[in-house]
Amino acid sequence: MKRAINTFIWLLLLFVCTFPPTDLYPEIYIQPKWGATVWVVLLCCIFGKRPNEKYLPWATCLMAVYLCIYSPFENNSVRALHLCLLLPFVHQAHLSKRRVLRSAVWAVEGIVIITLILIQCRTAYLCLMLFLLLYCLPYRRLYQRVFVIIFFVVVLLFLSIFGMKTESSRGRWFILGNTIELVKEHPLTGYGKHGFRKIYMKKQAEYFKSHPDSTYSMLADEVRHPLNEFLYVAVNWGIIASILLFIVVVTPLFCYSKVSNSLWRYALMAVFVFSMFCYPLCYPLAWCVIVGNWVRLFSNIPLSSVSRLVFCILFLVLFAYNDYYLRRWGCISHLSKSGHPKAMMKYYKELYPKLYHSPDFLYDYAIESFYAMKFMQAYNLAEECGKEISSYDLSLLRGDICFQRHRYEEALMHYQEAEWMCPVRFAPLSGMWEVYIRQGNSLSADSIRNIILNKPVKVLSPEILRIKRMVKVNGNELERSI
Repeated sequence: MKRAINTFIWLLLLFVCTFPPTDLYPEIYIQPKWGATVWVVLLCCIFGKRPNEKYLPWATCLMAVYLCIYSPFENNSVRALHLCLLLPFVHQAHLSKRRVLRSAVWAVEGIVIITLILIQCRTAYLCLMLFLLLYCLPYRRLYQRVFVIIFFVVVLLFLSIFGMKTESSRGRWFILGNTIELVKEHPLTGYGKHGFRKIYMKKQAEYFKSHPDSTYSMLADEVRHPLNEFLYVAVNWGIIASILLFIVVVTPLFCYSKVSNSLWRYALMAVFVFSMFCYPLCYPLAWCVIVGNWVRLFSNIPLSSVSRLVFCILFLVLFAYNDYYLRRWGCISHLSKSGHPKAMMKYYKELYPKLYHSPDFLYDYAIESFYAMKFMQAYNLAEECGKEISSYDLSLLRGDICFQRHRYEEALMHYQEAEWMCPVRFAPLSGMWEVYIRQGNSLSADSIRNIILNKPVKVLSPEILRIKRMVKVNGNELERSI
């Protein structure tokens, strides 16, 4: 019975770390995972339960199969991250003395590796190469030589996918270059909280304003993270903070050498590799791996009941209060987006004193105020949000608000800024065309119309077809009237 409870606790913690999307929170992919994870950790701390790690591999096997079947993430790269974090623990289950269980583990490992190959995530391929090298090179048995062969196959796959995703690679280099320039401007202090989101899109807009014919214009998109955790911290808080983060992530890799802890080190290695090319620290499972490694470094230090009590009090003060309002905001936001924006305005107003520091809340409040036709309120909220972050979506919203308030010159300014941020998009040009039509400026409207009709399309969508059809039909009517 005790074994079953231990396995269940581990499985529960792993499950909530990869919790499926839910509308309990305004952001359905990351916030639910954090909320559920922290509550489970709190319960474990209150009751003093420390699951027996002997059953961790079996829990991870179940979780890995679940993730191969269903993906509760916004993209496949994050799915690959979680599978790479679980893979070392799955491999540890080979130590079982029962042949049937070992065969089951082989099957699970095969499913995970095939899933990672099908995802075509180059960072996951790099992790697989490192895992196979660390596990197999010290041995000479036949089945381990087979793993070495698989290693070279994975290398070839990695190189082939790297060659196939040339546009993705060029886009990453573009983001990396701009981010390094931001770090150079404020290397020690950074730009503060939300610094990257506040400054990066302005930097991108300045680049495309100065280089309108750049080959990167077809690759530009809304960027909220530089796809490198250390650069992200450097932009926000400076190089010293980035070095401290590097020490936190890397130190456990070299501080102990027990074989029984190798699975934790291999999982931490995956966190480090993904930190160079992705944003793993946004997810609780990556932090569970980091904290788990540090716990093992200080495993000889006992935690008293007083320590657990202090932790629980701090948790209630720092997390539970904010979590309550996040979930309330999520409920209100989803009801508003379901077609009831006007009815939700009073609830947004009640939440404002609690969440005004969050730029995501301000943007959500602004856009729902816009749909509720409270344009002055939406304008003030968008201006307040603009002091915290800069983004394509926010610039487009500010343009739409100014258009509805008949502030056409200001609307043109915001639409132009959005167009510089993401030259590949059509919505800013559509907004500019409507402003010129409303002003009666047929010459400028015709110029924008020609740009829209001749602009190359990166990914054809119903919205782009609608915009092209709208300017074509209305342009023909305008020519006949003239």
